[in-house]
Parts: sequence; structure tokens; C-alpha cells
Amino acid sequence: MPRSQHDRTIAVHLQPDRAKKEVVVNVDYRLEVDELTVVLEDMTPSPRRGFSSPDSRTSRWSFYAEFTRIYAPILARNLMAKADGKPWFSSAKSAASG
Repeated sequence: MPRSQHDRTIAVHLQPDRAKKEVVVNVDYRLEVDELTVVLEDMTPSPRRGFSSPDSRTSRWSFYAEFTRIYAPILARNLMAKADGKPWFSSAKSAASG
């Protein structure tokens, strides 16, 4: 992945729930980004975001977990969907995968 680039893959899965007469929508959002881009650009220390500089005691996985904690709600809010021409909103759940 080139530096300063973010590659997103979004897969939408629809599953009918006939008993409830509704459709369950699952959105899988995968973000690929160079580690240096995350460290030097996305996760610059910011009290506003509730993040401070990593140090030698910060593990790679805890750093990724912190990135997910901060950015998952932002990325979820930026997804837009319509059903029958009307805006559709739902709860967003985050799952970090390794």
C-alpha cells in the first residue's frame, strides 16, 4: 500500500428475516493502510481524539485497537445508505480482525 493512501473494501450482505418481515443488512468494511501512514498521519497525538504518542511499551496490537476505537465510529458515520429512496440508519458494531 503506498504511503498516505487508504484502500477501502466494502461488502454489503442482505439477509431476509421472514419471521420479522424485515431485512438484516451486514456491512463488512475493510481498511488497508500503510503502518507509517497510520503512525505519522492518522494517529498524530491529539487530545481532541483522546490519543497520546505511542512509546516503546505500546504493542502493535494495542496501537491498532486504539486506531479502531477512534476511527470505527467515524467511518461508520460516514457510510450512507438509502432504502426506498429514504435515508437509512442503523447501529454500527465494530470488530477488529487480525
